[in-house]
Amino acid sequence: MRKRTLVATGLIIVSLLVLVACHQSTKGRVEIPHMGFSMKLPAGWQLDPNERGIFCDPAKRDSNVGWVAEYLLEGRSLNEFVDDSLKDWRKIEFLRRRIEKIAGRMKPGQRQASEKRTKPRILTKTSMKISALEAMEVVYENEYRVIEVFIRKGDKVINLMLRTSREDFPKHEASLREAIKSITIQ
Repeated sequence: MRKRTLVATGLIIVSLLVLVACHQSTKGRVEIPHMGFSMKLPAGWQLDPNERGIFCDPAKRDSNVGWVAEYLLEGRSLNEFVDDSLKDWRKIEFLRRRIEKIAGRMKPGQRQASEKRTKPRILTKTSMKISALEAMEVVYENEYRVIEVFIRKGDKVINLMLRTSREDFPKHEASLREAIKSITIQ
């Protein structure tokens, strides 16, 4: 339970870092040597100059972002890890909504619409191979459209998250999918 809380806290921190980061590109690829991860950036997206695992569309860096992280499987199968991760996201969204209500940031009429909008809805969950490794792609939406790719590498999972506004997704989808196809794991 403590490890899940740490993972959820880590995801929140990464999300906050993404909102304040992402300025100039240093390369056209995301390369994270200690993970053995390499991927072509989506067209027009740029790396955060301070954090190589974070990148964004500079025109909409608060909504169109991506990052790469690594987690321990902790004895779970890849499918179990993915299911647990999706549950954690639901918990995080629930807690965020509760905090907004408590802080009084939402007007009474906004609460129901916000709750409906932020509840993640899984669109697809597909098994695949990346660099001959077991992988899974999950596409879901809340106020964003999200593609997450989970790649099993030994006792760890490399997690790629690509997020755009729902309105921007059709414009970016081909480029996001091209980036996913370009992933190599050493």
